[in-house]
Amino acid sequence: MVDYNKLMTVLEKELSCQNRLLKTLADERRALISFDREKVEEIAKDKEKIIQEAQQLQIKRLEVLGINNDLPDKETMRLGNVVESCTSPKIKQTLGKMRLELKATADAVKTLNDHNSGLIKQSLGLIASTLSIMRSAPEAELPTYGINAKLSNNLQDPAFGPKAKTLVRSA
Repeated sequence: MVDYNKLMTVLEKELSCQNRLLKTLADERRALISFDREKVEEIAKDKEKIIQEAQQLQIKRLEVLGINNDLPDKETMRLGNVVESCTSPKIKQTLGKMRLELKATADAVKTLNDHNSGLIKQSLGLIASTLSIMRSAPEAELPTYGINAKLSNNLQDPAFGPKAKTLVRSA
């Protein structure tokens, strides 16, 4: 038999943990956008702590539900099924609201985490491009236009060279 009061307590803690993770991810997004490396590193440590706490709460929730953590039964593990099995209308309503809040928060966490992942990939691409530019030979003279609209050092402009005819514009 499930102790619904204990379950509500654990779910409240899980919801609080998810909300903290959501706030941390929003902070991470701001730090990524502003290229604040130190803040990103600090937030990564905070995220790790919150995730560990969430994992502990998940184990506690499974214990309250009486589910073996090693081999969880997928159907009995669903919170919707647990809510439906509750006989008290008041507790059932509260658990139902908590379930919806947890689902919405988890979806928001996933979306924000995906966005942050994209920002990290873009930042890494920018870093790789910058490193590539910095590693190029400094003595190599790049083509520049002079006052007479002629390229310096008689280099061919890549936009009008032999490869330019093979380029195709597409929408």
